[in-house]
Amino acid sequence: MGKRSSSRKFRCRRRTGVVLFISLVILVLGGMTFFGLDPTQETTSQETVATDLVVDRVQTPDLAGPPKAVVDPEVKKEVAENKAGEETRNKARAQAKKRPRN
Repeated sequence: MGKRSSSRKFRCRRRTGVVLFISLVILVLGGMTFFGLDPTQETTSQETVATDLVVDRVQTPDLAGPPKAVVDPEVKKEVAENKAGEETRNKARAQAKKRPRN
């Protein structure tokens, strides 16, 4: 087989590659429009993201003892109220079970 047959083969391969590339581009753009992504939108840089974040410094952990839970006073009050409510409900149920039914 001479140069003529190999050029036909490469032409077919080149055509297949172009068709595959175009179909992938169409597939990606279709997916972007389906999910509502704008291809012309600029991505945010790390500098703008870093300025928006606020990080508070904390104390170094004490490795000698167990960790301490950080609880907001309001949350602690709500938890105490919930426990008190559960205790009163449990007492009422216990008393209801003790009473004989007529």
